[in-house]
This record gives sequence, C-alpha cells and structure tokens, in this order.
Amino acid sequence: MKTVAALLTFFGCLLFSGAVLAQDPPPNLATDQLVGSIKTVEHGRIGYTFRDGKSVESNRTLFQKTNYDKDGNRTEQITYRQGGAISGRLVYTYDVLKRNTGYGEYFSLTGQALWDRVNTFTR
Repeated sequence: MKTVAALLTFFGCLLFSGAVLAQDPPPNLATDQLVGSIKTVEHGRIGYTFRDGKSVESNRTLFQKTNYDKDGNRTEQITYRQGGAISGRLVYTYDVLKRNTGYGEYFSLTGQALWDRVNTFTR
C-alpha cells in the first residue's frame, strides 16, 4: 500500500512539474510587479524647498531608467550618476521564443576624476 501511494505521489509530482516547464516565461513586467502597457519606468529623487510658506519642487535627480518592449520584457536599463551622467547600461537580448538569453553591459568612466601613476589629476 505504501508503495502504491509513493508511486502515485511520484507520478503526480512528475505531471505537475511537466505542466510548469511547458508554460511560457513570464514577462519582466510581471516579475517587476507592474501592470499594464508600460514603455519606460524611471527611478529618481525629487527635492523640495519652501518658498513663500509653500513646498515647491526644487530639483530632480534620475537614478535609473528601464525600458520595456511591447511584450513586457526589459530591453535596456540605464543607471545614472548623481550629476546626471550615464554610469552604466544593460541591453537585454531574447530568442525567438521570447526567453531571455542574456544582456550586454556597458560602463562609462566619463565625468569621474582619475589620478594617473604620477599623481596628476586628469579627467
């Protein structure tokens, strides 16, 4: 009796796992917990100051921008430095079945102060 129950459990798990493997991968919008038709999401900070007793927007700082395609998959993700210069960019790639096959990474050193071997300040 225990052998029959064990076999039924094994085959039940096997059937369930096959159903899960056969499903299409969820789009990035679902894993990012976003709903609807979204093209771009920007993350940043907005500064506020008081003028004439009222709170008014003073400045905006963009930290990250993520772009999505019509299927809801990420196409690129750009990160920014505090001054607004791009610090990095990820470009996502997909196969014909819309499965993520990886991404290309691009980084920028522009806008950072560098010191060479003789301690000379360079840009």
